[in-house]
Parts: sequence; structure tokens; C-alpha cells
Amino acid sequence: MEEYISLKVELRGRRENSILDLEGLEYTEAENRIFRFINMVFRGERFVNLRIEGDDGKAKIIREFERINYAEARERIIEFLKFIYKVEESLPEVEESWLTRYDIENLSQKDKLLLLLKHNHPNEWVRS
Repeated sequence: MEEYISLKVELRGRRENSILDLEGLEYTEAENRIFRFINMVFRGERFVNLRIEGDDGKAKIIREFERINYAEARERIIEFLKFIYKVEESLPEVEESWLTRYDIENLSQKDKLLLLLKHNHPNEWVRS
């Protein structure tokens, strides 16, 4: 059973203040509505102050960010929504038996990177 979550997004720019209240929406619907809202606000603003609140009935969480651009706002909102909705990112299944076919110790960094990409390893693994 999914929890009842209420959200409030407030964007304060130089020209205007805008507030969006959402209640009882599923993750994807909340995300879509919030992004339509910030798209509208960023048509007239380059930077805003963002305040986002989430309440799941047990706790109220408030995050505030000052003078952020559109890309940062989207990123912060996605992080917040994943946290409040308890969305877990799962890594794709990786077959590790392919490692035995290569002499890993004698491969260059470039060859190792290409092998990781070829065998569908997540970007987080490739970066490390």
C-alpha cells in the first residue's frame, strides 16, 4: 500500500513567487506536475530560490536552495522525490563470468573501460 504524501513546491524569483501544492499523487504524476510547474516558472527567470516540502504523515521534510538554475532545480527535485517516495534505484543485472575470459591485470585502463561498457555495467562502476 502506497503512503499518502503531500508536497509543496515554492519557487521565488526576482519577478514572482509561485507555489504548487500536491496531495495524494503517485511518484510519476507528482514528478510530471512539478516539472510542468518549474518549466512555466523558468520561462521568466534564470535563477530562483527553491523550497520543497514533503509530508508522509509521519514526518515533514523541508529542503531549501538559494539561487539555483533550471538544471539544478530539476536535479534537487528528483533527489527529494526519490527520497520522500522511497524510490530505490536498482542496478541492472550483470553477468560476471565474462571476467574469466580476459587477463585483467595486463589490460590498459581504456580496454578495461571498454569491457565494462560492453558488458552492461552501470555508469557508477565505470567511473570508479
